[in-house]
Amino acid sequence: MAPHLQFRQGNDSQAAAGGLAWRDGTLRQIVAALRAFGDRPAVLTLKGNEPCSLCYKELSDRIDRVTAGLVAAGAGAGQRTAILAPNSPDWIIACLAIVNAGGVAVPLDAKLDEESLRHVLADSKPSLIFATTDVRERVERIASHRIRTVCLDGDADGSGDWQDLTGPDTAVLPDLKAEDTAAIFYTSGTTGPPKGVPLTHRNLLFELQSLIDMGLMSPGERLLLPLPLHHVYPFVVGMLAALVYGVGIILPQSITGPHILQAIKSCGASTIIGVPRLYEAMLSGIDGRIAARGWAVRLIYRALQNASLFARRRLSLRLGSYLFRPLHQEIGPQLRLLACGGAALDQQVAWTLECLGWTVATGYGLTETSPLLTIVPPGDTRFETAGRPIPGVELRVIPIKDLREEDSVNATEPAAPASRHVEPRAQGIGEIQAKGPNVFAGYLNLPQRTADAFTEDAWFRTGDRGWIDDEGFLHVLGRDSTFVVTSAGENISLENLERAYEHHPLIKEIGIVMRDRRLVAVAVPEPSELRKAGAKSPDDALRGAVQEQSRLLPSYERVEELAVSHEAIARTRLGKIRRDKLHQRFDVIRAAEKVGAEAVAPMPIEDMSGEDQALLEHPQSREVWALLAKRYPAISLSPDSDVTLDLGIDSLEWINVTLEIREHTGINLSEQATARIQTVRDLLNEVLGSSDRVREHIADLGKEPELFLSAQQKSWLKPLGPIESLVARLLYHVNRTLVRTIFRVKVSGLEHLRSCDQMILTPNHVSVLDPFVIAAVVPYDVLRRSAFAGWTGMAFANPLYRFVVRLARTFPVEVGRAAFSSLALGLVTLRRGMNLIWFPEGRRSRDGKLQVFRPGIGVILAKHPLPVVPAVISGTFEAMPIGQRFPRPRRVEVRFGHVCRPEDLERKGRGDRTEDRMTEALHRKMEELQHHRDT
Repeated sequence: MAPHLQFRQGNDSQAAAGGLAWRDGTLRQIVAALRAFGDRPAVLTLKGNEPCSLCYKELSDRIDRVTAGLVAAGAGAGQRTAILAPNSPDWIIACLAIVNAGGVAVPLDAKLDEESLRHVLADSKPSLIFATTDVRERVERIASHRIRTVCLDGDADGSGDWQDLTGPDTAVLPDLKAEDTAAIFYTSGTTGPPKGVPLTHRNLLFELQSLIDMGLMSPGERLLLPLPLHHVYPFVVGMLAALVYGVGIILPQSITGPHILQAIKSCGASTIIGVPRLYEAMLSGIDGRIAARGWAVRLIYRALQNASLFARRRLSLRLGSYLFRPLHQEIGPQLRLLACGGAALDQQVAWTLECLGWTVATGYGLTETSPLLTIVPPGDTRFETAGRPIPGVELRVIPIKDLREEDSVNATEPAAPASRHVEPRAQGIGEIQAKGPNVFAGYLNLPQRTADAFTEDAWFRTGDRGWIDDEGFLHVLGRDSTFVVTSAGENISLENLERAYEHHPLIKEIGIVMRDRRLVAVAVPEPSELRKAGAKSPDDALRGAVQEQSRLLPSYERVEELAVSHEAIARTRLGKIRRDKLHQRFDVIRAAEKVGAEAVAPMPIEDMSGEDQALLEHPQSREVWALLAKRYPAISLSPDSDVTLDLGIDSLEWINVTLEIREHTGINLSEQATARIQTVRDLLNEVLGSSDRVREHIADLGKEPELFLSAQQKSWLKPLGPIESLVARLLYHVNRTLVRTIFRVKVSGLEHLRSCDQMILTPNHVSVLDPFVIAAVVPYDVLRRSAFAGWTGMAFANPLYRFVVRLARTFPVEVGRAAFSSLALGLVTLRRGMNLIWFPEGRRSRDGKLQVFRPGIGVILAKHPLPVVPAVISGTFEAMPIGQRFPRPRRVEVRFGHVCRPEDLERKGRGDRTEDRMTEALHRKMEELQHHRDT
């Protein structure tokens, strides 16, 4: 290993002054070298769609000013200064100024709960804290000692701006040594209170030397850093390494999908520092976009993927960037390297990313090891391993006496034991222990925990189980704390067992814990797969999936008790399951089941994942969350709630939802956007990523509905030509004869149809026969001036159907999503003087009873008030209900009700809005008409 840290800058920039020996150097030398990169972008952010950059020279100047201010304020020379704020350029400036001033940086999670924050402040005892305005009061309230708070974002009155913390142009900096503490990081606390991990300048510089030697990045490239900097992994591998390489650090507006994709493309990211869940979500999004383009595109995509995978695995050829060039252009043309840490990356995910044309690098380590111990570098594809130790790090495995080797191997391969290759082991399975310059010296204020963390011969106990193969590759089986011993004496890795269960497509995620020597679990279903399976009961379907997967496992690895949750499992910011929260969630669900139902209340934001909390930091998405919470008070609302299965947003209900979103946030959700929405999280992401804001030149739906229609949609409204009219009249008489002959139709109330020059006819909907019956009983002179609204899924299913419905003057209604165009088609029909035949229930009844009316009819009446003639059809349900392939002869009756004036409907209806009152009143009129028919 090279003894000096070399700043590899391009030929276009002057070399940094001197070399830096990691054994004796400090981070101060790195800060001093920043200026040499000149006008290169150092940190990039996005405001709207425009990138904003801070160059290296300006970054250096601002660090120097804050450094001087910290020294003048007495916050140097070993003093601890905390940072409690989200990622930003100011976060980076403050942190580097702290270490440059000789102080100790204490990065803290801005989303820490109050109990944890109180603990870490009392434990680290910072004398000063950089925070945001919104948490300043919380810090001052819970801190056990006096802390000066400096707001990174300034106070509301303009005072307390952190940039006022500046000192003289030159400041005398205290001496620094390599063994001095540079930063204190706090562990995630998945099973207990966070522990402070002090890391020295030597620890961190050793890691940086190793990263530089790998040549991961080149000067001038740009690195996307979506992970919170209070974790050592993004802090070292992301922030510090990028600054040493001289690359630009891209900080997305949030860690939500739209903002990450926007940052990749707008800022030209070439590298991402991520965690497994980020890349899993990335692949899921790609699969979703491919699926939306039809079966032919899916088939081609899979074929190309298989070809690329074969070439990469068997021939070591990289074809993905050529075969999937359009995908790369769409996501980010410069993107090439995907680095993953924080947790183990599933090898199937890694291979998929590789075959799509990206290069994957993974590593293994802990906060206590600064963090890297091993790495699978770019170009290496031993993804089934954690890689080889980085130069200078020693690893060994000490066997665990009560662990039987073969059982442990089986526990890692439960889902498909014949499909995965297990390397021969040079050492037995046991605890992984490490030694090297990157290993910390001990926990803050925890002498006993420190003693427990090291062996007598000074090796650090990682707390992970694994083995080392003959080629020196480390295989990590999981945290020792996630291994449990069953009542049969079998050792099981909960993490591996969870992965085995998650192979089932219906299981989105599962968390398993040991209770009373029994395996119990909290599982979350995958909504998209439930829809594909046509599951009537999501909970029952999920239980069946768990049982199905259990049959593939040894008896001692099977979950014995299951709690079904529709809320995401609590995880750390890096994606690790918080098992303390998992125990609590299991108890809550079980208690709710005993009393009959799970508690119905929106999920508290503080209980959500870091990604979802970040999503709700934005005013528009938070406003939509509040809107949904108010709209669906009887549902246990969470970001994972399925908009169809859980919220019941189907048919034209989307129209009301999108209208309310437009009213509250000023955002129009396009039909393409709503078609992508499956969960509440998807909806919030679409709101956040939408740039289709309402502007004055966008006409209101009721004023110019044509503007909401495409050319193809307008074609459905063209008048029939002479030949089409002749064929249409012939078909009318054929349909009339068949319907009246087969079903002996009885009709009453036809006089109400002729009392209106123009009207909206609203029949109930119990069978696919209903439109044919209406067309058979309505007089031809009325029918030829009328248009039907028809469901795209049936009436427009093939060319023959489309030809027939065109002759019947039927236009397509998008039942499944919020189609403004569906309403626009109805409104254009009315504006052209035609009658409109609209089924207000939106879908066929499954039991023959009148269903709740969808909001579409109310919106149409509010925009274009016309008389309404309700109609009740009976007998068609018995003749051909849902699922019946051929009709049965039954007597059918159609009863037309009295004309309903729109002003009467609005006056007699209930609801806050005009469309709601009209919809509700019309529904009551239909109920009365049906009651009169029955009696």
